[in-house]
Amino acid sequence: LNVPDFVPYEVAPQVLNLQEVEKTVEYPEIAKKAGIEGVVYLKVLVWTDGTVKRVKVIKPLYDALDNAAVKSAYRLKFKPALQRDKPVAVWVAIPFRFSSPTSPRVKKLVVPNYPEAAKIVGAKGRVYVGVTVGTNGKVTKAIVLKSFGNLACDANALKAAKKCTFEPGTINGEPAVMTAVIPFNFPPY
Repeated sequence: LNVPDFVPYEVAPQVLNLQEVEKTVEYPEIAKKAGIEGVVYLKVLVWTDGTVKRVKVIKPLYDALDNAAVKSAYRLKFKPALQRDKPVAVWVAIPFRFSSPTSPRVKKLVVPNYPEAAKIVGAKGRVYVGVTVGTNGKVTKAIVLKSFGNLACDANALKAAKKCTFEPGTINGEPAVMTAVIPFNFPPY
């Protein structure tokens, strides 16, 4: 696999699954905990069949992140470069970005109605609702995680949670399905 750094080509290689691979890059726990973020730059040898044959780190960031990027680079698939209509092996530079996941943030909080039955008995407390937030920021699922014992308040907290909207959480800068917890007070004000 002795391919020079530059091989002439008429048609550049095209990566076919970069987004898919980027979404599944392992972000090592040690790097997350240390708050290490940034970009690892790799040089990837794209073979004539579009597979990756070798990977070199050309601008390292942190050993664990460098290793994760190299491991992921081998999963890349390419449409090979062409020279005179024949596939040729070439080196290409590929960046792998690592950034800490962000949690979903409430964009629009819907205040639940204080049920008449709860008002009559003077029910007071907090209902914690767990929600699943989609990549579009909408709530796709809601469940009561902790109740203060009033079923009417629980039901209204669920209704309100399902109408809330979020700035979606991200993993490596891409929106991701995540969970969040919304506390609702009764009475709401």
